[in-house]
Amino acid sequence: MLGIAEGTTGRVAVVVAVADAVVNAVGGGIVEPAVATTGIQPEIFAMAGGRRNTPRAPPPKPVPFLDHDLKRIGHAEDGPPLMPITPPKHMTIPDIPRISEIGFETLMLVFSLMSLALQYLNIYRTVFWLPHSHTKYAMNLYLIDGSVVWFIVITLTRRWGWSIIKLIVTRCLHQSLWKSALSVARILFVCTIAILLGFCLYTISDALTYIKILALGYPLVFYVFIFDMEITSFLEVIPVPLHYKEEGVKSRQAVPRVIQHACQNSAEAVRGEVEFLTNDCNKRMAQVMYQTIVIVYYTTLIPCFFVPSSLYYDVPWVSCHILFVTTTCFMWHLLYCYPPRYCDILHRASLHLGGWARLEGRSSHAPYNPWSNAVLWPQGALVKHNRELYRAEGITNAAEPGNTTHARLHAIFCDPSRPVLVLVWVCVCCVLLHLALLVSLHQWHQLLATALVLSASYAALYYLLRDYLVLRKVYQQEQQLQERVVN
Repeated sequence: MLGIAEGTTGRVAVVVAVADAVVNAVGGGIVEPAVATTGIQPEIFAMAGGRRNTPRAPPPKPVPFLDHDLKRIGHAEDGPPLMPITPPKHMTIPDIPRISEIGFETLMLVFSLMSLALQYLNIYRTVFWLPHSHTKYAMNLYLIDGSVVWFIVITLTRRWGWSIIKLIVTRCLHQSLWKSALSVARILFVCTIAILLGFCLYTISDALTYIKILALGYPLVFYVFIFDMEITSFLEVIPVPLHYKEEGVKSRQAVPRVIQHACQNSAEAVRGEVEFLTNDCNKRMAQVMYQTIVIVYYTTLIPCFFVPSSLYYDVPWVSCHILFVTTTCFMWHLLYCYPPRYCDILHRASLHLGGWARLEGRSSHAPYNPWSNAVLWPQGALVKHNRELYRAEGITNAAEPGNTTHARLHAIFCDPSRPVLVLVWVCVCCVLLHLALLVSLHQWHQLLATALVLSASYAALYYLLRDYLVLRKVYQQEQQLQERVVN
């Protein structure tokens, strides 16, 4: 009997152990192997009456969420996993010849002085070729104030003079002395310009009203409010690129930085590079507009402002001359401030920045991720930011959804050949208009003014067409390379 009872007890223990393992497996615990014994196990039958006290399995340890996992899949808990990111590939553009600083300043000085002379010719022209003419000159020079002309000439030659001084300093001195020598030369040159302009104003102050004197210095006063007394921007077209470093809670230090692109794997680093490039691009555009306005103002508007009230001149043609000089100066400053190499740097940064397209259907049940500023999002990813749903459009996307600055940079420089093509069409329209005027005009001074602007427009059109053809070919090959890599 005892042998039968012991065997029965052993079989009961085995059955109970198996049942307990099944219960633990169904309940989500960790299944432990059941061992058949002939005795009563203290871990299984700890209490009398058949009540079991099963051991509880310890909860699983949390897996740490690493930074590289965050970059790879975006949001690990609240959204669907994302596809791995393929970084964009860049094509190297060929070395396109660019006009030098001294060449550009010489070209703009010659164009400005000739535009000034032609505007005076449009206003004060004579009929000197007639046999009974009382003058032998093409203009009534006695009606022109020489001090005003000298004021305009000094203002227009400031950039050319500074480029000559900078060239002499960099050629004659050692590189270690450039910074201090240029600083001293800049201060002395600006003081000389200020003394000469003040002397011109002093000599004409007796004959002119204060309104006209203020009109002469208006662009110089306007400069203070735009560039905040920065002497470098007064003498140079391309500003010095500055990177602001945080020195404390409220202090920032401006440090010169070389403009170049570095492929970044961090979204925050990409946005930091884009912020630096965007600030430099905006400063260049401000310089383009201001320098164009200064040239047009002093070469075409100031001569009209100082015309005697008793003198009649052809207002429509003078207005056309102002328009032609404005478009030509603007084109040339754009060509100089935005060369192909600089546009390629902005293009590479825009590829890493990416862009977002806002989806209109807010009630869509498509899975999305909450946008995070530490994530590089792949193409086609759906994110939600500020209660709006966005879809990633770029190869990699570090931009902030809804940020107009990021969207504008990506739209313009994702393919720099497109804005260059727009400038080509604008220049072509100007050239065709000038040619049509040459056919219809019959007065000699109008033909001279149109021929000057037309020759400058032809040169600008040549540079624009060259840059467009090179950039279009390069970026077509780059797009094909991107498609092969993605596929």
